[in-house]
Amino acid sequence: MKRLSENWITEKLVDLEYKQYILLAYLKEIKKEFRMNKLFPHFEDLKMHHQMLLEIENNTDNLFNNFPRKSTGINLKKLQLEYKTEISESFIIKELKQIVQFSIPQIASHLEEGKQIYEFLESQINIDPVGIVPLNFNEGYFLVEQSKQKEYHVFQYKMSFLKKRKTNWHSLDSKYLMCFNQSIKNSIESIKHQIIDQYKHLPNPATFVVTSSLQIPFKETYLPLAKLMLEKHLSHQESQNNYIN
Repeated sequence: MKRLSENWITEKLVDLEYKQYILLAYLKEIKKEFRMNKLFPHFEDLKMHHQMLLEIENNTDNLFNNFPRKSTGINLKKLQLEYKTEISESFIIKELKQIVQFSIPQIASHLEEGKQIYEFLESQINIDPVGIVPLNFNEGYFLVEQSKQKEYHVFQYKMSFLKKRKTNWHSLDSKYLMCFNQSIKNSIESIKHQIIDQYKHLPNPATFVVTSSLQIPFKETYLPLAKLMLEKHLSHQESQNNYIN
């Protein structure tokens, strides 16, 4: 589905009815995706749009300065061009406020629906270590099981931590490596050893397996959730180690 532009509220015609049509059509498609448990990237987009609307609500007057302007002359004392907006300030501010007041609860409602789906699916996904987790777990592998296809998708990950004053920042990067069919021969432990044999730069890597009893859309939900949950798990482990040290 087509994603909603970050600047949708100020693009083209700034008109309440027009923007209502644009937003409601977008949210209708979002609801369809959510009903199929397809969360990403729509859930993150909704959070971004909701936050942006709240900021606009608090800074409507500043936003007015970003609308198209045309030059009216030169101020010789200040040596700078002078402009005026091509739209009436009172009209545009009034329309923007109405659009924002209409949009915030609409997006918030769908955001809450997405949050409920997110939390339910998260509760149905498990992350477990494969073997002993080494002291250095910032780099390693994770396997995502697809039980219906009887496959394990293998990803390499690298976790970055940054401590700046009182803020702890972390980020997880991942790269797809390969796929294994599930079999007696290809147990999780066996797959880990095969990965180590092929990628020798990590002789004792942290390895995790992600599983779920549900059939979850892989690209749109399962994999993004697996990454977020692994990032949360590793961040928690890091904070625990820092506390002990």
